Amino acid sequence: MQPPAKIWIVDDDAAVRLAFEMALTSADFSVKTFASGSAMLEALESEVPRLIMLDVDMPELDGWQVLERIRLSEYTLPVLMLTHVNDVPSRVRGLDAGADDYVGKPVSAVELVARVRALLRRVAPVMPEDGQVWRLGNMMIDFERKRATKADEELWLTRTDYALLALLREHIGKPVAHKLILERVWGGRAGNAHALDTHIWRLRKKLGDSPTGGPWIRNMSGIGYVLEETTSG
Repeated sequence: MQPPAKIWIVDDDAAVRLAFEMALTSADFSVKTFASGSAMLEALESEVPRLIMLDVDMPELDGWQVLERIRLSEYTLPVLMLTHVNDVPSRVRGLDAGADDYVGKPVSAVELVARVRALLRRVAPVMPEDGQVWRLGNMMIDFERKRATKADEELWLTRTDYALLALLREHIGKPVAHKLILERVWGGRAGNAHALDTHIWRLRKKLGDSPTGGPWIRNMSGIGYVLEETTSG
């Protein structure tokens, strides 16, 4: 049985958060709410939902700024913008900024749930047939389509994550030097090895990199990283 899709709601209005949470929970979604964009962005560093519902008119960071940071993080997860400003220029701006759908407030619970379900269907991964996909433990990773699943649940990886895994897989069982990773994945723009170490740590956390046999991506101090040969299928 598939686990419920995780939906995040970002809105500074507590009443709106509660109403949307109740509507989506009653429709069998798993819901987490945030009162600010900064709180959501912090949570996004360690967990990725199936969909984000994002209010535009918020203090501190408004929805446009939050959306920009989500897209800069390289995640392709769908974002549904919600706002009282429902004119055509605003809707166009939202879609041009990388939003996947745009809903004006107020919105009925029935329409909200329908929009969420429609958007999730639209972005659902199409997994390739066996032989076209790389198997890593209980994961399937399709580098061409940039789609991945873990235990049959969608796994959200960034473009950089895919590039890192592809490079490590290319040299599977052999250490890949920090310098080569920085050049191939970031084009030499990543700065230093510390930034790389941080990104690798986040990637390993997403993958659940702690099977019985030890870590899949192993750090070789002073050299680089190696993807263990026993991980591939």
